[in-house]
Amino acid sequence: MDAESVLEVLGGAFGLLRREIESLSPEQLAWRPEQPVEWSVGEVANHATVAFFRQTYLIANSNGLAWGEPPVGEVTDESGLPGVEGLPKPAYAKPADFYLRAIDLSLARLRDLVSGLESRPLSESILDHRRHGLLRGGEWVAYVGYHTFTHMVEIRQRKALPGFPG
Repeated sequence: MDAESVLEVLGGAFGLLRREIESLSPEQLAWRPEQPVEWSVGEVANHATVAFFRQTYLIANSNGLAWGEPPVGEVTDESGLPGVEGLPKPAYAKPADFYLRAIDLSLARLRDLVSGLESRPLSESILDHRRHGLLRGGEWVAYVGYHTFTHMVEIRQRKALPGFPG
């Protein structure tokens, strides 16, 4: 998979996510379904963008680019990620622009990653993912695309629930 294909696939996935959140108010982004373990729309958007952002750092570090740890606060605020294991932190409201900037920054980091791996294609690179083990670059692209799409659908479903602010 060449660099342009990677950027096209993941740019498309994040484009769908962007369209779901770009016109939402802070109240809509903070709204949480009645079930206490459900994330708000904003928390879902935050998780999708932060997970992708962190994974670009992981694949860069796994392939000798020595990016180090992703900077805290660059994509998310100081409260960090919502509970990845299904236990959400309290709802928080950020303007849609916060998440749109996070998407843009994540895609910029992907471009940096692809250009940093010029000596070999991303499809030949390896990511040591903490949950899924070793992923080749093409598997990582498929996983990130799937992960992002899944959360875009989750946001769409939240917006269709009774009680979602209009």
